[in-house]
Amino acid sequence: MTEKQVIYLDFKASKILLDGDFNAKLSDCGLAKLGPTNGNSHVTTSIIGTYGYVAPEYVATGDLYVKSDVYSFGVCCLNY
Repeated sequence: MTEKQVIYLDFKASKILLDGDFNAKLSDCGLAKLGPTNGNSHVTTSIIGTYGYVAPEYVATGDLYVKSDVYSFGVCCLNY
C-alpha cells in the first residue's frame, strides 16, 4: 500500500489543537487536497485559503505542491 500525500492548504496556528499530553492535532481539514499522483509534481486548483498563509507560487499559478504547506508553517512559526 502506498502512502497518500495530503496538502493541508489552510495551515495556521488557530487550527493546531493540543491533546491532554500536549500532542499537536490538526483541526478543520475542510480545504485539504490529496497530493499529486502518477508522477505529477503538483495539483492545479482554484485559489482558496487564508490570505497571508498560502504559498506565493500557489497564488501566482494555482498549482499546489506537497511543500506548499511549508510556507504556511513558516508563517505560523514567525508569528510566535
